[in-house]
Amino acid sequence: MTKDMVDDLLHAITDVMDELEDIQTNSQQIDELYSNLETKMNHMELHIHGLEKNIKHINEKIAVVTEGNLQQGTKKLIARKVVY
Repeated sequence: MTKDMVDDLLHAITDVMDELEDIQTNSQQIDELYSNLETKMNHMELHIHGLEKNIKHINEKIAVVTEGNLQQGTKKLIARKVVY
């Protein structure tokens, strides 16, 4: 092997090592982004469960109010029939 061939080989090895280092850095950044995304998704899941509980609670309250209105409406109808 000539000196130029060895220099070319060393240069190529250095380039490959630099590319591998870039790939490693990018992989670490991707892992961090994935972890952050996963954390955000978990928080969103908790918020969705909280919203579902709130909606259920609101539906229960609406049902109580509706039931009360229906009972009052029935009482008014009965009162009207008695008066007429």
